[in-house]
Amino acid sequence: MDHSQSVGMKMTKFEGGLEIKNLNSVEAIEAEIKVLQSKLEFYKELEKTKSPVEEAFKNWMGVYPPTNPSVDNIFDIRWRAFQKGYDAAYEEKVSEWKPTSQTPDQVEEGKSVCSQKWECLETGFITNPENLTKYQKARGIDTLKRKRIS
Repeated sequence: MDHSQSVGMKMTKFEGGLEIKNLNSVEAIEAEIKVLQSKLEFYKELEKTKSPVEEAFKNWMGVYPPTNPSVDNIFDIRWRAFQKGYDAAYEEKVSEWKPTSQTPDQVEEGKSVCSQKWECLETGFITNPENLTKYQKARGIDTLKRKRIS
């Protein structure tokens, strides 16, 4: 017999070891509901926040990686191997990338293209060549229907 029972005190034990004293059954259920609701909110928030490696794993496998590690679970082994490969590839990609410097001719060419003004022959819209292409494609206009105006 538990000591709390011997002195007439009522103890209610919940999942996770939480114990609440002196509750009738309605109060005990309401307290348990509060505990479970807070757990639910925590797990919902946890599901929302996924790392890039977890997103990549989902794209590859179709599901997010396991959250509870298991030694004999093949899915967990795949996840751990995927993580190592992802990290190695990321490090390699980051270490390989080097910005390339432009020659003065390339800089001048870029300036001259960006300063050009072109007009859509169908609507009369005037902008630079890149934005005119986007504008015409978005409206289903043939991108050859243009003329340079400056």
